[in-house]
This record gives sequence, structure tokens and C-alpha cells, in this order.
Amino acid sequence: MRKGILLSAMSLILMTACTKENLTENQDTLKVTITGNSMSGFANKESKESRASTISYIPENESIMFYSTGGVKAEGDILTYENGQWTGLKDNKWYVDEGTANITAYYPVINNCNELYYENGELKDVVCCKTTANYGENINLLFNHIFAKLVVNIENELNNTVKSLNINIPYKISQIELPSGIYSFDENGNGNVIIDKNEEGKYEIFIPACDDMDISLDLVCEDKTSHAPIPNKNFQAGFEYTCNIHKGKGIYTTSDFIAFTHLINGEQEYNGKTLEDYVTIKDGRNVYNLYRNLSFTDEKSALVRRIGDYDKTFDDIFDGNNHTIDNLTLNLNKKSSNKGLFDKTSETSIIRNLTISNCKYNESEVSDNTSLFIGMHYGIIENCHIVNGTMPNEGENLRIAGFIANNFGYIINCSISGMSLNNKDGYHGILTFNNNGHIINCRIKGALNKNSTGKMSSIITTTNNGNIFNVFIEDYNAGFYGVCYTNTTKGQYYNCMIPNNYSKVIGSGNNNPEGVTLYSDTQEEYESMAKSLNDWIDVEGKSKYPDLTFRKWKTDPTEKVIFE
Repeated sequence: MRKGILLSAMSLILMTACTKENLTENQDTLKVTITGNSMSGFANKESKESRASTISYIPENESIMFYSTGGVKAEGDILTYENGQWTGLKDNKWYVDEGTANITAYYPVINNCNELYYENGELKDVVCCKTTANYGENINLLFNHIFAKLVVNIENELNNTVKSLNINIPYKISQIELPSGIYSFDENGNGNVIIDKNEEGKYEIFIPACDDMDISLDLVCEDKTSHAPIPNKNFQAGFEYTCNIHKGKGIYTTSDFIAFTHLINGEQEYNGKTLEDYVTIKDGRNVYNLYRNLSFTDEKSALVRRIGDYDKTFDDIFDGNNHTIDNLTLNLNKKSSNKGLFDKTSETSIIRNLTISNCKYNESEVSDNTSLFIGMHYGIIENCHIVNGTMPNEGENLRIAGFIANNFGYIINCSISGMSLNNKDGYHGILTFNNNGHIINCRIKGALNKNSTGKMSSIITTTNNGNIFNVFIEDYNAGFYGVCYTNTTKGQYYNCMIPNNYSKVIGSGNNNPEGVTLYSDTQEEYESMAKSLNDWIDVEGKSKYPDLTFRKWKTDPTEKVIFE
């Protein structure tokens, strides 16, 4: 009896020992899985934009330098990203008794502080991941920038005279401890950089993250060199700092534009800014200049006010200087009877040289007299363009327009292209809904995603009580009138170029058959249309409108007839 008990006990001991030994062996040979190639963008210190809003990724087959202590061992291993995982770990196993893995990884691969700089002295954009992982966990890497970014914007007129930009940086990195990511500076280091002129006028450079650092600029122009300090002294890793250099005041950033929309509507101050920060006086007129392309996130769009909302009126000059406002979502409140980016403009207003792309409304419903650009217009719009706009869900019989809802002023050298309708109900005017003014020398590319069911829907305008001269329409849209639904006794249209698919040119009223040319889809016809448009400018346009400057036309292989 005792022998059996003894044997059983010995068997149990052997089994336990074997199980423990096998477990230890399995734990010691557990492979390490490393994933994650995302890089957080730079956060904008001024606008509070989150890093997460501009995520990018390390490309496939690129390499990182990988350090780890504790449960995973690595001393600067070079790992390569292949099929969603990082490969190349030399000691590819977990150590169960070593505790948490403490990880530091870099992209691009750097071996010492000298490799942080390009040959011309510019600091590289280096991202780093510092993370931990418990035994057996997948290690997921998320990289953040270890330096700050300085963006210098120089307005166009001034940038035309620039030869180079000298950025004076008092510190240069002299040492970096790669396992910890800590870097230090020479006491009397010099990280100065000379950047050649670029035509865009936007200069970006990476600088050490450091408190109490005095950076300055020397702007080397054709006739002189100007010195300017950078107002900010404290620079945090992963943040972007903007410096705007210009001869005059203007709008350079999305934050500037947001502030402008509040201040022009009557607010005395917005985030420490006043309207005086954005206006220049030229020939006795208030001019608001846009000096950079602007791209909006949903969060930034939510801060924008429609210009002239609450039925106020925009009376001044807005010059886009051929820049683009992109991805703006307009907030639709019903406190104005006409709605657009500009709700209402006066007879003295001028809006010129501006493109609005990918603009939309954030509401599911919209009221009458809504457009993407201007609700009620009495002034001058010149060389302005709507590209890929989206109109919201509309109710039955509501009046909607892509460019301007109600026009009593001048629309010159303008275009609209690529508009989308979220709802086919309602009465649509692709360019305007009501024209009581002048539509001159304009282009419409109305390749709509839906055909409107509203019986008044028209390509140029639903109702014409003014003048429509020298307009080129590229696309055919079934269910739309080519020119307008109603042309009143005062309405005139002439030299309108329309695809010959249109059987309906106007619905009722004063019909002018000589005012429309129906063209076929051939290169010869395109060339003929471009010539006819240019002939009208030289003969009729300059005579009827001697104070206006017209854009000429040319043929194009992909879009038939376009502005030169």
C-alpha cells in the first residue's frame, strides 16, 4: 500500500516538474509581434488642432531603429515594415522573468547626433515611439515628432523679391541618448540654416524642442536684407509654430479666417484679434487679403461664421489672391433669409480671385435661397470659382443654387464645376437661382450626380431678368433647362454655348434663338466655341463693358473649353 502511494507521489512530482519545465520552455521561446506604423502629425499651437487630425504612416519596406530592455531585448536593431509587421528583431523572444518591455524606436534610422542633420545643416524630421508592453502582448508602435516645426509664410508680393531666407537658431544638438531619446546642445552651438527661395512662399524647417530659445530671420531680398525676431521663445516637440511675414495685413491661416468671419460680423474681439489685424486700406477702401491656401477640418469649420449672417451686409473688398479655401463645412442657421459663405453683399462690395473647393453644409435640411458662395449679391464677383461643392438635403420646392442664390450684381470670369446634390427634390440653379444682374464670361461644368425633379431647374439660372453673355456649358444634365426656366421681357442672353443634347433651352418667356449655340462633341467644335467666346470679348464685351477685364478661352484635351 505504501509502495503504491510512494509511486503515485513520485509520478506527481515528475509530472509537475515536467509541466513547469515545458511551460518555461514555451515562455522563453514565445515570439515577439511588433505592429503599428502610424505617425501623429504636428499639432498647431495657435488653433489647438490635434496631432490626431493629421495621421500619416511609415511606408512599406522602410526601416526603424529599435531599442528595448526588460522582457524584450534589443540594442539598436534595424526593423523593416513588411505586410503589416516589423521584422528583423535579432533576439526575437520574450523573457518572462524580465518584466515589462521598455521600448524606444526611431524613424528614420539614426546612429548618432550627426545623422540628425542634412548636409546643408537642416534638422531632419525624426519621429520616435516610447512605449511599454507586458509579457506576451503585441507591441504596437505610434510615432511622435521629437522636434518642433517652424512654418514661415511670406506673402506673394514680398516673396517675389526674396533671394533666400536665413533662419538663425542658437542651438545645435551635440548629443543624443538613443535608448532614452534625450538630446542636449552645445553651449555655444549654432544651428543656422539658409533656405533658397521657393515660389509658393511657404518655408518649413524643423527646430529643437527647447524653452527660452531666441530664433530670428534674415530675409535676403533683391534690394536689402531685413531682420525679424520670432515672437515665440518656447518650442514643444510635435507642435507647429507659424510666422507670417508680409508687407500688409491679411489672412494667412485657418485661425485668421475664423477670426475674420467673427470680426467682420461685428464682434469687437476674437481670440485677442481685432478687425484691424486683417484690413489694409487701398484707395480709401477696406481690403481683406487671403495670402495662403486654407484647408479646414470639421472642427475648424464649426468655428466659422457665415460672412454677413443675421442679414448684415459685406461692403468691402475680399481678394483671394488666387488662393483656395478647401473642405469648408458651412454652418446653416436660419437667422438670415439668404445663405452662403457670404450671406449678403452690397453694391460697393468686390470679391475676386478666390476658389472654394469641396464646400458643403453640415445640416440635413436647408431653407430657401441657399447657395455655396453668396446668398444675395449686389456687388462684383470676379475670377471666383466653386469646385466640387455639395448641396445638402432640400425640401420639396425649395430654391437652391450652386454659386449665388439671388444675383443683382456682376459675375465675371467665374466658374462652377462638379456640384453634387444630396437630394434631387427642389428647384435648382447650377450657377444662380435668380439673375437680376449680369452673368458675363463664365463657365459651367455641371456634371451632377442627380437629376433634379423641380420643374424650374436650370443650368445658368432658373429665372433671368438681367443679362447673360458669353457662357460656356460643358455637360448635359437631363431634366434641366439649358439657359433658364423663365426669361422675362427684360432678360437677355447671348453667345451661350450649350451641348446639343439640350432640347430645352428656356421654358417660357422671351425666347432668343440667336442667343444660344448648340455644339457637338468634337475637337473642331470646341475650337470653334473657344473662338466664338473670344470674338465676343473683343467685339461686344469690350464695347458693352469697357471697365472690365475679360479672361480669354482655349481648348483643352480633357475639359473641352477652359479659361486661359
